[in-house]
Amino acid sequence: MVGDPFTAYGRARERSPIARVLTPGLPPLWTLTRHEGARAMLADARFAITSGSFLRPDVPEDCLPYMRTMSEMDGPEHLRLRRLVAPAGRRRSRRGSRGRRPGTSRRIVQDLSAGLAGG
Repeated sequence: MVGDPFTAYGRARERSPIARVLTPGLPPLWTLTRHEGARAMLADARFAITSGSFLRPDVPEDCLPYMRTMSEMDGPEHLRLRRLVAPAGRRRSRRGSRGRRPGTSRRIVQDLSAGLAGG
């Protein structure tokens, strides 16, 4: 699947509307292979995403808070973060920042390097 995901997913769609997927480091999971099924599932409240919905790899307990995503947040917490990141996702904003990215990235790497070197 990794080498040619389009062909692999195409075959899975032809065979069945649902497929069992094996992913290294995680237990087997089921995935919907067709658009209609995915839309129906996303509209069904029984499949709402909650903090208990996510499978976590075997990591130390103290690392788990750092693996949390916005998808796991509800209500005000999610809305606050979404409002913070939404402007960066707008096409006009991305286009305007295109020229700044290399310099910004370079500065971040330099700052990290200096911090690791004790400077």
